[in-house]
Order: sequence, then structure tokens, then C-alpha cells
Amino acid sequence: MMIIYLWAILFFLVMFGQSALLIWYSWPVIRRMVHCPWCWQSCHIMKHYPARWSSSMCPHHAQRIRAQLALRRVQRLAHS
Repeated sequence: MMIIYLWAILFFLVMFGQSALLIWYSWPVIRRMVHCPWCWQSCHIMKHYPARWSSSMCPHHAQRIRAQLALRRVQRLAHS
């Protein structure tokens, strides 16, 4: 009976450790996505965006902004 308790404790310790490592390595990405005002706006919850947060873009919206700027640059050069 004691061996079952030891295996259960070991199982939960390993599971907790893996979860902690996953959160530790993915926290910067999660934080960028949570703090992206464009994500909040696309979810239609911008009125709840905390004023104390500094805004940073998630990789998805940063790529979209760069693509829009590149398109505008090409259009501007085409009209010159």
C-alpha cells in the first residue's frame, strides 16, 4: 500500500515540475499576447484593457503591421 502512495507522490511531483517548466519557458510569449492591445481589440474587450499596462504587440499583430507598412511603401513608390 505504501508503494502506491510513493508512486502517486512521485507522479504528482513530476507533473508539477513539467508544468512549472512549461510555464517558465512560455511566460514571455504569454505575457506579450496578454498585453497586446490589438488582441484585446479584436476580441471586442478593449474597454477592459488596464491603463497601467504598457502595450506590446504579439508576434501575429507585429507581422500584420509590418506587412501593411510594406504594402503602403510599395504603393507610395508606385505612385511616385
